[in-house]
Amino acid sequence: MAKTAPEIVREVVGRGYEVACCGYYHRSIHQMTPAEFVEDLRRAREALERAAGVPVVGHRVAHGRVGPSDLWVLNALAREGFAYDSSLMPLFRAFREEPWRRFVHRHRSEGGEIWEFPISTIRLFGFDLPIGGGNYLRQFPPFLMRRAVASWDRRFEAPFVMYFHVWELDPSQPRITAAPLLTRIRHYRNLERYEAILSDYFARYRFIGIGEYLGLRGERRREEREERFDPLPWREEGIPVRREPASRPGLEERPGVTIVVPCYNEEQGLTYLANTLTRLEEELGGTYALHFVFVDDGSSDGTGAALERLFGGRPNHTILTHPANEGVAAAILTG
Repeated sequence: MAKTAPEIVREVVGRGYEVACCGYYHRSIHQMTPAEFVEDLRRAREALERAAGVPVVGHRVAHGRVGPSDLWVLNALAREGFAYDSSLMPLFRAFREEPWRRFVHRHRSEGGEIWEFPISTIRLFGFDLPIGGGNYLRQFPPFLMRRAVASWDRRFEAPFVMYFHVWELDPSQPRITAAPLLTRIRHYRNLERYEAILSDYFARYRFIGIGEYLGLRGERRREEREERFDPLPWREEGIPVRREPASRPGLEERPGVTIVVPCYNEEQGLTYLANTLTRLEEELGGTYALHFVFVDDGSSDGTGAALERLFGGRPNHTILTHPANEGVAAAILTG
């Protein structure tokens, strides 16, 4: 587009949006050698800068994601002088030995350094699952995704990184029926709902571009941003948990541990559970500040009443209720 319709690129810039690079031929990094990747990158950047009239400092791979074996891509981008990339996604158990790569970080190599803005994920049962991508926001139940994003917002200071494709806002696009079934599902499912899904997120949270976040869109904007907050307000090598106010003298300083207990039609077993948790609290309460969250997942028996009877009066116990059964994953996310 930058070569055949440069006026569109100029209009995008004129409306205040950022232009970043996604390659010239839109090829997967796994279909190119490192040398071919750099050649494609330079050609795309040259075309974009000629059309946009502004420097292009951001990048995202055209297909897929950057995994543990693909970090050469970030090295190449750093050597080429790019300021940031947003291609990494720690899916499932990828980067398990480097948990900080789930969050915005500086990638350093001999060729220089570059900011990496990974697509956001949530850790569930030991696996990192995507919650910040266009296809994932369309395919997974909206109420689950909203809870996952809200959980990120509560727990972390690191920015939530989200993307979508422009074509996902066009439900009337031609349908290629000859494509494989999985491809058709991934590409076309829930297109008609996507604008409303995005509008809901835009109403709940404030989103800005990566360049603006880093203060790369002009000196005046950079000065304004430095007055507001540091682009990296967390430990680079650690997990950026949400900061809490410092404890006042005299308050307990035991590390807090929250235990979420999903419940569905568990009335008969709750007395045994209460005894078990009491013993657990006796054994660990001196070391940890325990908090128990019970989620009644739309039970049809007397689970809710039993929870109130057994745990309702305890100060470190919280009882939440789903009006209908939503499954164990949803109950855990609620907790």
